[in-house]
Amino acid sequence: MSNHHGDTQVQVFVSHKTEDKRLAEKIRDKLMILSFGNIRPNLCYEIPGGEQYQEVIEETLRNSNILIFLYTSKEADLKWCLYEAGVFVGSNNSQKKHLLCIKASAIEEPPVAMKNLQAYNADKEGIENFLKDFLCKGMFTEEKIINQKLLTDFKAEYERAVEEIEREFSASVISTEFFCTRASIEIPKALNGNEQIAIDQAIITGNESTMKILGVKNGSLWKNLYELYSKSGNAKWLEEIAECVQSICRQATPTRPLTQFRSISNDNYYTPLVSRVERIQNNPVGICVIFIATSQIMKEAESAKVPFKMMPPDHKAVTQLISMALTLRWEIIEPYVDRFDLTDEQGLKKICTRLNEALSEFEMAGEDFNTTSLITTFFPVADHPIIRKAIKKYKDARNGIAKAVKSPNRDEITKAINDIRWSNKIFLKKATEVCYKNLDELEPINMNEN
Repeated sequence: MSNHHGDTQVQVFVSHKTEDKRLAEKIRDKLMILSFGNIRPNLCYEIPGGEQYQEVIEETLRNSNILIFLYTSKEADLKWCLYEAGVFVGSNNSQKKHLLCIKASAIEEPPVAMKNLQAYNADKEGIENFLKDFLCKGMFTEEKIINQKLLTDFKAEYERAVEEIEREFSASVISTEFFCTRASIEIPKALNGNEQIAIDQAIITGNESTMKILGVKNGSLWKNLYELYSKSGNAKWLEEIAECVQSICRQATPTRPLTQFRSISNDNYYTPLVSRVERIQNNPVGICVIFIATSQIMKEAESAKVPFKMMPPDHKAVTQLISMALTLRWEIIEPYVDRFDLTDEQGLKKICTRLNEALSEFEMAGEDFNTTSLITTFFPVADHPIIRKAIKKYKDARNGIAKAVKSPNRDEITKAINDIRWSNKIFLKKATEVCYKNLDELEPINMNEN
């Protein structure tokens, strides 16, 4: 296939955002290697600069047989890429033109202005199909086969190209989506003139994809967002943001990731992180929160199960008990330990309501351990008195928290939390001792073996 300069190479133009330079370079290099130099990919930044820069780009586009558009993010400014596609399609060359798109798998289709593009997902299967269609089948080179032995003699190079392009594309998607998914929280001061920040009246703004994740309209009030996530028992991250706002007043800047949450609109998990703080003197007037998608990590964690089915009953029971005790301690109790001193009576009621609900769900999940007789079956007789004491202390503390939902008392709630922590420590300590004993009963091994 030749152009009007007599060049027999297949001329390809790779259209990409500036941030995707490395990805474009990777595709350029792999196409040149797998085509033995019969493909000549052009990248816009490689064209010499100067006064005629735009003319050179347009000339390169007009002389190209194929345009490959790299689509890593829906949030990106595509004006220049659309311009390049327009010049490419609008050229008067008689040669047949092919517009291709390699897109992030999470993006359903190319941009509206490019809806007729031949599109490939940037996963393993999609990249394999792209390379085979281009190099083996002649789909975009008027049936000219560029590499007939791609899947035989050059299979190792082909598979390596697929792997490296997929990895580079994933890296481009991650870096793009990380900064695009963000919301701004505009914080007004309380109308009474004191230093209390009126977080309930804060306004949430963000781009379309971010607001879709949050499940509210652009410009919604903080209290509406909080109410929405409180109903699903999934508002811990919002409480932490509220605490961050108060800490900013004390001239502290939050830097840690906040608690992961599940989006009420798409059921995926996200980790919030405060990335920017705006102050007037010491008073915060706005913060920016970015949301890092962690759905796959959470799904994999949820699917990781201890192989209880094949375990002996006594091993199974104590392993489950340790797992439950760790969950109670670090996922339910510890996040509430320091909160009761930072809120008013109405806030106390809300916190107690959420804690009560979390404890109820925890108890339902571990209903097999509700009776003293079942638990003490798996502990030495000498430990039964302290196990019974721990059970009673937990039950009394639970009743106190349940009552605090209607009539909270800060000191009583603090005592109840500390009592649950004490009983929890007893179960962890004693259950771990039993677990060690069970392990010692397994067949002996030589600890000095390599």
